[in-house]
Amino acid sequence: MILRPMSCWQRVVALLACCVSCVVAAGSGQASEALQLEDNPSLRQRLLRAPDRTAGDSFDSMMEEARSFRKNRGSEQPMLFEVGSDGSTENVADSEAPASEEPLNGCGYTRWNDWTTCSRSCGTGSRERSRDIVSKAGSDTIYAIKDGKLYQQPVSMMRKSSTWTPPDAIAEVRSVAISGTKVYGILSDDKIYILASNNGAAEWRPAAAGEKWTSIYMSGDVIYGIKEQQIFKQKLSAMTSDSDWSLAASMKSWTQVLVSVDTMYAISSSDGMLYMQPLHAMTADSGWTQASKRPVKSFAVSGDVMYVVSADKRLYQQSLSAMSLSSVWQLAAAGEEWSSIAVSGGMLFAVDGNGKISYQLLKDMTASSTWMETSESGWTSLAIGKAAYSMYKMTVAAAPFSDSNRWCIQEWSFFSAAGTRFLLTGSQGSALSGTAASAFDKITGSDDVYCADSASGWLQYDFGSPTAVEYYKLQRPKSGNKTDAPARWTIEGSNADGRWVTLNDQNLGTWDASDAKTFPIQTQVCEESATKASEDCNVGACPVDCKFSDWADWNCAPCATQELRTRIKTSEAA
Repeated sequence: MILRPMSCWQRVVALLACCVSCVVAAGSGQASEALQLEDNPSLRQRLLRAPDRTAGDSFDSMMEEARSFRKNRGSEQPMLFEVGSDGSTENVADSEAPASEEPLNGCGYTRWNDWTTCSRSCGTGSRERSRDIVSKAGSDTIYAIKDGKLYQQPVSMMRKSSTWTPPDAIAEVRSVAISGTKVYGILSDDKIYILASNNGAAEWRPAAAGEKWTSIYMSGDVIYGIKEQQIFKQKLSAMTSDSDWSLAASMKSWTQVLVSVDTMYAISSSDGMLYMQPLHAMTADSGWTQASKRPVKSFAVSGDVMYVVSADKRLYQQSLSAMSLSSVWQLAAAGEEWSSIAVSGGMLFAVDGNGKISYQLLKDMTASSTWMETSESGWTSLAIGKAAYSMYKMTVAAAPFSDSNRWCIQEWSFFSAAGTRFLLTGSQGSALSGTAASAFDKITGSDDVYCADSASGWLQYDFGSPTAVEYYKLQRPKSGNKTDAPARWTIEGSNADGRWVTLNDQNLGTWDASDAKTFPIQTQVCEESATKASEDCNVGACPVDCKFSDWADWNCAPCATQELRTRIKTSEAA
């Protein structure tokens, strides 16, 4: 016999099959009933009554999920069953919400926290648990200065609720530059230091000779520094705390400098204008070419595009290949009052007029697009440390056409943050199938084409040591095999520790007329909030703080097939 749930305000009912003679054994003990009706086990049902409505605690909607119980003889604790529409019953086991382990780029999950206390002690309630979304090792790192102190944080954790970590809480930092995993800073004494570890504690150690430094910039193995408004340079591999620097440029009063590919760009303090100079032709007294009529306060480069904060504190952009004194700068993003900016992994970071750090994906950035911003304010400048990997792997999921049985590329090349192309050796490439060297030997002038033996597979390059790659370029076959260029792939990085980090996903479908495409090695910002899970609790259970009256006497009409007895819920337990 299956019993249906009653309204939560009805009495609790117990049903017992009667004897044919309508005579019921006396007594209220369940054991006695069981002895007389062994072939027809007694069933009874009780439902929770909502607490006193005057207390403002009603849960009528919850009672739509009321469950029925089958008496478990020998125990006062009911076994939970759910009644189906066809009258069938199924035991309902206590279960936890599934813990999804789907990875995010550069992000991962912590373990679930404990469940919260059930929201109701008498009746169906709810409970929750949560887990944080955190950065996996290998994310790019953003460094920012506030109140003279340097703070850091993985780029993947750049969200409103993020927490910044001060690597050193003592030193006063005025400027910072990053080269791979090395952090250089100019401190309050105007000298250059490197951030090092001493028994697990961060400390600044002297890194270069001289003082009165105002700005530093890294490009590959070269550090550029500005002192007394002149530009000096030094090889990082040869730099010591007392080594001499070479004078690189002295014709203007310089405030900032950066290098992209084979050209140096610098801002003059005398007129605020942007100038440029080919590196191969640069001498201490060589002339510079003015690159813009617009005064510039801060600048950054990504690929072939330069982004600048102009004197009007708005953000503009210009193609490096088209840059000249007469070129027109395009408004790059919404907002005003921008100051310091930095670019990394296809993202632009900027300090706004409120001292907050905002960020935007370059591919989505327009003159009207909305920026994401952090909650803290007071930041003055920032820099990005690029994550470095020794191995980069491209896993292709599909060739451009469903009936294609292979995919081909002319070349896979890598570039630094300064836009410098890395020199590759074909023998350091590997692949699931085909001759991997054909994708990496173009520096020798080879026209070989790499082709896999199937529509999927992987291609990999090993630099031999951690190398920070800002972006990569794929060139489809120049002729003959153009339609065999890959359509969907994933780029991963590893430091030979068996763990691969997803760096870039692409799904092009098919290639357009372009023979070569450039893609950033991008760090994804993790989700804004932690993941939460919720579930019902106390579902159909009678909690210990719900009291019931004693069972009433059995009531059976003459020759009835059933008899009833009831009891009511009298109060909440104290």
